[in-house]
Amino acid sequence: MKRSLLFAVIIVLNSTIIAQQASDSSLPDKILGVGQITELERLWRLAVETNGDVLSAQHAYESACLSLSTLGGTYAPSVTTSAASTVPDGYGWDECPDSLSASVSVTQPLPGGTSIGVTGAYALSAAVAYDSRYVSQIPDVAFTLSQSLYPFYAQGKLRNPERLSLQQKKEYYYNVLLYTKQQKLETVAQYYILSLIYRKKMEMYEASIAYTQEQIDALNELRKIGGANMAKIAELESSRMGNEQNLSDVRITYRQYVQYLKETCGMFKGEPEGTDLPQDGLAQALALTGDVHDPCAQELLLKIDILKTAEVLAKQRGAPVLTLSLEPAWTLKTVKASDWQSAWKRDADSVCTWAAGVSVNMTPFISALVSKTGESEEIEMRTAQDAYRAYLEQKDAVREQYEMLCTSFEEQRAGAEKLCADADSLASDMKQQLEAGAVSQLDYDAVLVQVKIRYASLECIRLYIWLYSWLGKMTE
Repeated sequence: MKRSLLFAVIIVLNSTIIAQQASDSSLPDKILGVGQITELERLWRLAVETNGDVLSAQHAYESACLSLSTLGGTYAPSVTTSAASTVPDGYGWDECPDSLSASVSVTQPLPGGTSIGVTGAYALSAAVAYDSRYVSQIPDVAFTLSQSLYPFYAQGKLRNPERLSLQQKKEYYYNVLLYTKQQKLETVAQYYILSLIYRKKMEMYEASIAYTQEQIDALNELRKIGGANMAKIAELESSRMGNEQNLSDVRITYRQYVQYLKETCGMFKGEPEGTDLPQDGLAQALALTGDVHDPCAQELLLKIDILKTAEVLAKQRGAPVLTLSLEPAWTLKTVKASDWQSAWKRDADSVCTWAAGVSVNMTPFISALVSKTGESEEIEMRTAQDAYRAYLEQKDAVREQYEMLCTSFEEQRAGAEKLCADADSLASDMKQQLEAGAVSQLDYDAVLVQVKIRYASLECIRLYIWLYSWLGKMTE
């Protein structure tokens, strides 16, 4: 499975805790319009430009582009040359050697399992008779034409599978690159949202600790005049120590998420700045993934197409190969070494013959049978098709999960907004009572802390809603 609900589980577990913690919070962070650059968008751009996995995928795509432009060297001619000579002792460069042989062979592969070849050879041998050196020369030229007996056009295919395969691989690696970017965008968004939530939780604990300390200080002042409850002071100190420990744990988790965020974005200095979010986020994300909404599905479909093309190519290469050959041959007279060129003069007595041949190479066919290439291809095809079906099923399940979580947090937001409104009303009443001397400053501060707690919880809920709404759109 290519998508994970790990962050969903983490966030759900944390959502219940947030509403119960204390915090210094202002109104919920604003959401910027589409035309403005937010911190999250900056981190997205940083990730797709510097992340190691994205760079590796980019290099793989560039390599596929290069292979397509050169056709992987598939149709490069094969050239073979050889030469050998034997010379006597005291040989001079102006003398005829005892023997000489040389050959040049050129083979040009063509689409459809076709290849043409030409071979030129020359052999010379010298012998001594009656105190004279005589040379015999044998020139040779051969032409060959080889053809697979089951080319792609015989299989009902119009496109050359070798070129088509390289084209499909280019598109495949392009979608791998886009999907890698999409994964990093989702990872950055989730780490960024979690870092904002844990930053908010840190503020909540800090505010709670400060208010608890204010209570302790007030009770200590009363203790000086003998009116303090020592048990209450001990209880508050214990609560403060517990909150300080919780703050330490939350701070560690926050730093971990920031570190994960830095690693995903290819490292950056400091901490994420700003808390603004793009209004929609989908358009900005798609702009960084080539406006392809589901590159993973395209990648899996291309994998199936690549296997289909490979099957055509395997049948072409696994078929018997028919080879036709044509070889003109002529005999040159044996002449004295000093007059070796005269043997090339054509006269009425010179003889030239033509030899034609045909052969069938069964080795590719037998090899395909022994290795059970067809069965192996069927297994790979079933595996690719199963992977695509499993992805679609998983995608639907993940989208439903995101919708469920989004609905759940929407319901929580309605309740949280009411709690915030009630807290504002209570704070307003308490302020009037404080000014009238009916309540103490400490009582009024307690209400303000509750106001901050409720607004902090509301802000975290809104962050969850934005995240799950965005993830849901990314999985459509």
